Amino acid sequence: MKSIGPASDDFFAKNWESTAAKKHGKASDTATQEVKDSVRLSSSNDSKSAKTRTNQPNVTKPKPEKKWTVLMYFAADNNLEKNIVNDALDAEWRGSNSEINVALQLDRGEKPSPISGGWSGAKRFVLKKGWDPENLTSPVARDLGQINMADPKNLTDFIKWGVKECPARHYMIVISSHGGGFEGAIDDRTHPDNPEDEGWMSLKNLKSAFSEARKETGVKPDLLVFDACLMGQAEVAYELRDQAKYMIASEETIGNDGLPYNRMLFPSAFKVLDEAVKAKIDASPEQVARKIIKFAERYQEDVRTLAAIDLPQANKMVEAVKEMSQTIKETSTPIEHFLDIMEHTQKFEQYGFKDLYDFSKRVHESEKITDEKLKASASNLMKALDTCIMANQNSAKYPDAHGLSANLIFNFDEESHHYREKTEFAKDSNWDEALKKMQPPPYQA
Repeated sequence: MKSIGPASDDFFAKNWESTAAKKHGKASDTATQEVKDSVRLSSSNDSKSAKTRTNQPNVTKPKPEKKWTVLMYFAADNNLEKNIVNDALDAEWRGSNSEINVALQLDRGEKPSPISGGWSGAKRFVLKKGWDPENLTSPVARDLGQINMADPKNLTDFIKWGVKECPARHYMIVISSHGGGFEGAIDDRTHPDNPEDEGWMSLKNLKSAFSEARKETGVKPDLLVFDACLMGQAEVAYELRDQAKYMIASEETIGNDGLPYNRMLFPSAFKVLDEAVKAKIDASPEQVARKIIKFAERYQEDVRTLAAIDLPQANKMVEAVKEMSQTIKETSTPIEHFLDIMEHTQKFEQYGFKDLYDFSKRVHESEKITDEKLKASASNLMKALDTCIMANQNSAKYPDAHGLSANLIFNFDEESHHYREKTEFAKDSNWDEALKKMQPPPYQA
């Protein structure tokens, strides 16, 4: 907005003269001079305040609010770099439009692949629709240099920036990198692992990043999408229960055997939003989440498991887990019955990660288990999981994958695993105590 000063007053005077002349023929010299003198006097009296106003910063017009903003945090400073950059190119092919903002922070580390110019470090973009399959063509909004994407402060800063630059009614945050369930996610190889987790974001730090961003923006994301392995876990859902409305994640690793990264998950999210916009449908976050899972069914060769989780319902889930933990601790059921059930429960790539619903169902239906209180607690947990897991898809290879895994490891040793220290889930449900009860000697509590 331009400041109003003497030049603007002269402009108004000239226009008044022109208007008067058009309406009344030639304006009298006296009348014209009176107007000019009046304007000059006003201009002289206001010169100081006019200068002050001129020196004030321009008022920025607020950015228009769109229906959705997708904030993509792509941590590719690792062996997934080429795959993740290709996903960024796929995202730019769709780009922002009249109803959807697409913002990206991409970190490629110190030794990037040649693709898309081979630039190193981290950059931010507001993606415009692009047609180059090999290069990001959107202008760089900010060059961040070499940063640690596993530092929660950098994730918080990106979310704050994205909310400010790309206001919307609904927000989707996509985390793309390595994942490890309750161990955390986001791998930054330029800042390797050490006791302070500098190159890996723990689950606690992940929660902290989202929590700080929400405090400073007032925005609670509608969808949190983990384009990372093994994040479809009860421990993760409970830790992040207050940080978003819905979570989309996989119990299993993402991608076919031999492929560390899947390229179908993220484009599916865009397709759902694009279809809603084209149909002029104001899709709710729940509808979008369900459609993403439905769409993923077409790509089960790559997306072998995927579920949408109603995060606030994780509270009831943990209450049910706590009840079952207590009955496991109290039961006289022989340990070998639990070990047999755990052995046959749906398992995933990470050792000890097994489907929590399948475990509960097997306890409930086991003919060997006669403790009715234990069976009832297993049934209650199944019901709680049914409420928490809003939508689920799984390939034939994972017939008993219901949406959320949990730590069901053999030879559990709290001293070496630090499970209770790493997760609110273990502390609030006492699941670590149940695990100890189900262990064979010498690991049994």
